[in-house]
Amino acid sequence: MTGNDRFQEEYVPIADRFYDEHLKRNPERRADLMAGHKPRNELIKEFSPERRRRIDEMTNKLIAEMPLHELRRARSLTQQDLAEALNVNQPAVSKMEQRTD
Repeated sequence: MTGNDRFQEEYVPIADRFYDEHLKRNPERRADLMAGHKPRNELIKEFSPERRRRIDEMTNKLIAEMPLHELRRARSLTQQDLAEALNVNQPAVSKMEQRTD
């Protein structure tokens, strides 16, 4: 298992849960982030199953290749926010973001 695989299995679900909790505590952020946007599922609901499968594969590939700092920023999280969710300190998140594996 590579470092990226481990990251995908361990840290992305934690970050997603933390982000969802953040939006529950700060509902105004969801409105700001989603102004004028439709949910992904609504956008692709009319696509064929094959096209949706290809989109899902490409999405997963892009997420797997995305560096940690980009994933964190895409979720509007600070290093401190992510550190708290992972039960580590902020410098540990910084060190993880600088890794290349």
